[in-house]
Amino acid sequence: MRSCLWRGTQLVLVFALALLAGCSGGPRAAFPTEEEARANLRRDMTADEVFAAFGQPGGHQWVDLKLGGKVHYLAPPSARTRRTEGYVGFTVYFNRDRVWDWHMIVMNPSYEHRLLPAGASSWQLRLVALVAIGLLGYAVFRAVRARASHRTALLDAYAGREIPSELPPDFSFITHDTTLQTVVDTAGSASRITRFPAGRDAAAGASGKTAATALEYDLPDHGAVIVLVEPPGEPQSQVQAVLYRRPRGAEQN
Repeated sequence: MRSCLWRGTQLVLVFALALLAGCSGGPRAAFPTEEEARANLRRDMTADEVFAAFGQPGGHQWVDLKLGGKVHYLAPPSARTRRTEGYVGFTVYFNRDRVWDWHMIVMNPSYEHRLLPAGASSWQLRLVALVAIGLLGYAVFRAVRARASHRTALLDAYAGREIPSELPPDFSFITHDTTLQTVVDTAGSASRITRFPAGRDAAAGASGKTAATALEYDLPDHGAVIVLVEPPGEPQSQVQAVLYRRPRGAEQN
């Protein structure tokens, strides 16, 4: 169930990101906030250190910085959406390729830092949320249905004492006389061990000494072998049934 839910969650995230990316021509250009600018600027920084921290400003003659000069960092017009006077960028002053001062640039409208695409409107964001909720709900539904189907298969195999005649070579030794300890010693530790009510206790539920044990072995080809052991699931308890889940491609063939 966890794997189904995780795959569904991945689908939701991919779809939501794709839809958000399509809301505009592209994501809002990254630009430092006023707090980031003040925190990262310091006196005697070299020009290269400034460019490494904030990127290269456009339209500047680099030779000026050898003797002295200044560079401007301005937020793109599409990012100046706050209808009040405030921060839109900063100017850095150099003396012989070293920072000696800086100041913040204030304009109206001012820079509004966002993590969303520049053109995303409120209805588009609501649509993304609704689609994401729907996809997540569908993923949960599929996971619950898969879990119920898996439980039914376990109960049917256990009740019928089924051991398939064709098992992977590593599990072909298993018979109804094989003990849990022999399974672990021969096939190794299980990928997962679960307990489930079986037989007359299946409807009412069971736990402890009345519950059967399922040793699930994941196979390299994405199939699985599930060894069902009778209660109480002690080392000397015997195998009741084996459920072999073949890979999907093999099942179709």
